[in-house]
Amino acid sequence: QATFGPTRSSLKELEGQPYSAWIWDQLRRPVESHRQYYRERVNPRSSIDPVLEAEVGNARTRCGYGSRWLGFALSLADLDKRISIRDNEILVEGVLRTQIDPAYVGNGILAPRNCTDVPPPWWERRGVTCRSKLSAMRWLCADTYYVERGLCQQSCFDAGYRYSSGDDCSSGWPSLSFEGYICRVEEAIGGWVQLSADSGCKSSFLAMVNPAIWLPDAGLSTTGVQLRPLRPGVLVLTQTTGSCSLGDFMRSDTEAPGRFYQFDSRLRLVQNSLEDPASSTGGSCPTVPKTFLNEEHCQILPSCAPLSIESDALVHLNLSTLELFHTVAGRYVYAITGLRTT
Repeated sequence: QATFGPTRSSLKELEGQPYSAWIWDQLRRPVESHRQYYRERVNPRSSIDPVLEAEVGNARTRCGYGSRWLGFALSLADLDKRISIRDNEILVEGVLRTQIDPAYVGNGILAPRNCTDVPPPWWERRGVTCRSKLSAMRWLCADTYYVERGLCQQSCFDAGYRYSSGDDCSSGWPSLSFEGYICRVEEAIGGWVQLSADSGCKSSFLAMVNPAIWLPDAGLSTTGVQLRPLRPGVLVLTQTTGSCSLGDFMRSDTEAPGRFYQFDSRLRLVQNSLEDPASSTGGSCPTVPKTFLNEEHCQILPSCAPLSIESDALVHLNLSTLELFHTVAGRYVYAITGLRTT
């Protein structure tokens, strides 16, 4: 037997040779690393904590390979942030995110529809409203009986369980005036968004749809960098020219003529493979436990510390000791935290 998915060709290799020969042949083959494969392809959002970020990698630059660009105004990175909507503009933490097109053209969404909120007859006879049954909307809004008859459509939308991805029972963005916080976001143009006047997102909700970014007054010209769609509304940069000077927003014809996109800061993990061990990310050093797989490739550098230090040695924090941080590792000591005086 063999593990990790034997193929017909690998089974055929086993024919005509002893099992021991096949096993030794497998052991002599290069080790493939799932960790390396994962780290080359994962693309997490950049941490807001530069210290934590420096431990595993560095933020991708706007002009760097693999930088990500979003065509919708609100993303999961905006959760719990303050939002202000006035004068047909959406601002997140005081920064303009998109303008609102009153003609419902530039933001990639249709004008809202007039949604009814009629309960089923047996609720109506008992004086029960759709609004009083919001806790049950998850199941009711997916029921064919309710969808075909348009029952509780407004409550379904407000609760985040709209009939279809195209349903918009909101009041619409044009002329909306609102100050509050971003509670829930679907990352897509037309995706469902929940706002609240309450900073804890416990009450006073407002359901909307995620508009496409529209910045006609920003003076952005169509960029010449090469991008490819990752999914609708999301682009990934694949190649730049030497004169790349992208800002927080750009304009591209990749998906449709003249579409606007915002930079989505993502983390580029340090490769740190067996063949090319990482030495430093510019901050803390990447360190992993020693195992039989990496013991022949591990590198101990004077500017890096192991994951843990177990020693009874006493270190005197005097001027001479502090100077060693610079003479040995080339680093300065600016502050010491967690120091016990007794």
